[in-house]
Amino acid sequence: MVGDRPEYKKFNQVFDLFRFGLMARVMLLIGCYPLSQFESAAAFKRRLGFGQGERSSGQIEGFSSSGSSIAKTELYNWSRTTVAKKRLISKVSL
Repeated sequence: MVGDRPEYKKFNQVFDLFRFGLMARVMLLIGCYPLSQFESAAAFKRRLGFGQGERSSGQIEGFSSSGSSIAKTELYNWSRTTVAKKRLISKVSL
């Protein structure tokens, strides 16, 4: 279904550049589609698992990571199998 639907055509073109596999494509589309649902870049990053939440206790302030651990894990696995093994040969990697 991910490859056949016309509304995903532009997403799949970008996914092809990065050589994303089917599971990574599905996880990203589940988390991000439609892009119009996000009011800010921070909300988009949180959805992908790369957001930060502020935490404070008394005088100590800091940030902790927040968002989808599933999406973050899927992107990490992609980076280990594609980027780290130098399988990403496209305009993106140049």
